[in-house]
Amino acid sequence: AGAGPDHIRQPASIVKVMTAVLVLEAANGDAAVLEEVVHVSERAGTETGSSAGLRPGDTVVVGDLLYGLLLPSGNDAAVALAEHFGPRLTPEENSPHDQFVDAMNTRAEALGLSATRYGNPHGKTVDGCGSSPRDTAALVRHALALPGFRELVGTRERTALIANDAGYSRPVAWRNTNRLLAIEG
Repeated sequence: AGAGPDHIRQPASIVKVMTAVLVLEAANGDAAVLEEVVHVSERAGTETGSSAGLRPGDTVVVGDLLYGLLLPSGNDAAVALAEHFGPRLTPEENSPHDQFVDAMNTRAEALGLSATRYGNPHGKTVDGCGSSPRDTAALVRHALALPGFRELVGTRERTALIANDAGYSRPVAWRNTNRLLAIEG
């Protein structure tokens, strides 16, 4: 029941759920993954759209970067995570970013998300890509079953200390864009 559960649409920032899934699954077998340091590239640090406030040359640990991905819906955080994890997820000759996107599509297929095709780790519109409401619901059910995901998306605000190659660091506060969290019950 429902209107058009298999109609393919552009999923926008819901794509970041799959980005988080791949990172959390990598950390599931090795908690040290969450302590790895991610170096923010020029590409990640200048990504447009919603932002976690990252700059080229920043360094931030994976565990904090997941909050930057999911609370403010950071496109920059999505690219930084994709570039960091891409080579370990897909052994190909593509760029680390594209390796990650390939891994997203492989994981979607393994999860039975037959109407889903990803073109990037953040959800900006890409022709030929999209997902159905049915696939999106299945992905979110899977994500909610992963250790740590509920805590991430249920957090109202998180402050992280971000270092920079220039030798300084700054605190960055990320606020959850989900206004429903402010409503009791």
